Amino acid sequence: MTSTATAMAEEYLERADGPRIFVRSWHPASRPSAVVAICHGVNSHSGQHFWAVEQMAAPRCGWHWPESSDCQGAEMTSTGAPLRVMLSRSSEAGNVGLEQFLGVYYALQDAGAEVLVASMCGGYPWPTRFTRLGAEADELARRFQADRRARDDLANTLRFGELFEEDFHGGFCVGEPGALWRDADRNSAAALIAQFLQAGKPIAVLPSLLDILPKGAGDGLLILGDGAWPPSAAVAALLAAATRQFEIRRLSHET
Repeated sequence: MTSTATAMAEEYLERADGPRIFVRSWHPASRPSAVVAICHGVNSHSGQHFWAVEQMAAPRCGWHWPESSDCQGAEMTSTGAPLRVMLSRSSEAGNVGLEQFLGVYYALQDAGAEVLVASMCGGYPWPTRFTRLGAEADELARRFQADRRARDDLANTLRFGELFEEDFHGGFCVGEPGALWRDADRNSAAALIAQFLQAGKPIAVLPSLLDILPKGAGDGLLILGDGAWPPSAAVAALLAAATRQFEIRRLSHET
């Protein structure tokens, strides 16, 4: 983003009697004459308010965004902030079961990443039935039914057009996104993946059926899942790439 405020800072507010609160802030070089604080709603995050910073930030106005306690993760960058990952369901995911999506969701959660779920139309886009039988699917079903936060995440997905790659360290698409570089629809999985790749961000896709002509992976990294169950390898590769990319960008800004 471009503004007269200094670079964005990320930190945690510690409370002895409650959860840690993740905060993004912009501080002017001189003493501020005003401070604006925004507390977002459920299943939202501070990145959705960057436009307000661009429009209103001034040399003497500071900004603070405390994140919801539900948006916390254990997978940290060197700045102490969690890795934020966009997890999307492609509109062409009819052949992908709910348990496969939850397999990715929980693999990211268990690795400590902060996950924001998106779909083409928003809301709850998944069928309620599990299509894959077996002990692992049964365990996912039990975990999902007992997990209020996961049910809320899947019931309140954001639309693709509401997301911007600068809010995330990487992304994971479940389902076939189609033609990455030839989809004119802004609110599509393909267009969102192309936005991530063009910005040099890593993206994982499961299954790996997609059209990457004519630009390939662009400036980013495209990780193709092999359909293995559970999808732990693809998730581990994505988080490792996102961490490395973040550190490279941080070091380049410091020099």
